Amino acid sequence: MRFVSAEPLLGPVDLTPWLPRLGWVIVGAESGPGASPMRLAWARSLVARCRAAGVAVFVKQLGKRPQSDDGRGTAIPLKLIDRAGGDPGEWPEDLRVREWPVAV
Repeated sequence: MRFVSAEPLLGPVDLTPWLPRLGWVIVGAESGPGASPMRLAWARSLVARCRAAGVAVFVKQLGKRPQSDDGRGTAIPLKLIDRAGGDPGEWPEDLRVREWPVAV
């Protein structure tokens, strides 16, 4: 099985050229002291591209400093009770994706 662990996600990543050869993509952000911010749009883009290609995708965590977007490109901090960003119940519904690859 080939997979990519895109964590910590520090910027937008386009895996489109490799998706036909992948079985799984894991998405996550940094959660420790000094963690870099992760824009939710970066994770959403990976989830959408994986789904379009039929690749299982697992969003592991949003990290300590997740950021939403105001629609004009300005980052807006997303406040979470779980300061590590690991509680999917707090995430936007479209990022509560925890798929496992199909065994071949």
